[in-house]
Amino acid sequence: MIDSMTADVIHDFDSHLDSGHVWRLELEQEWQDDQAEPPNGVYTVETHLIAPNRELAMYIAHTLYPDTDFLTIQDQPCTRDNYVSNRNRSRV
Repeated sequence: MIDSMTADVIHDFDSHLDSGHVWRLELEQEWQDDQAEPPNGVYTVETHLIAPNRELAMYIAHTLYPDTDFLTIQDQPCTRDNYVSNRNRSRV
């Protein structure tokens, strides 16, 4: 058994971003809180997925968020400038 291994290639998020494999999507999910007024509503989530094309990104999004009410995905993958400006806008 090998105790440790050193990777020959590291393909991190920045690599995917530079390769055009990061897709930005927005979705709406329902929430319910019986103590709140009104008790029902929606919240918007922005997330980024790694996929080689838009169709696979859409499939992954629907798989991750099967109960979503509304989902939009950009026609083009994210650019670094686009990602940085959106990331700095809001963080959880």
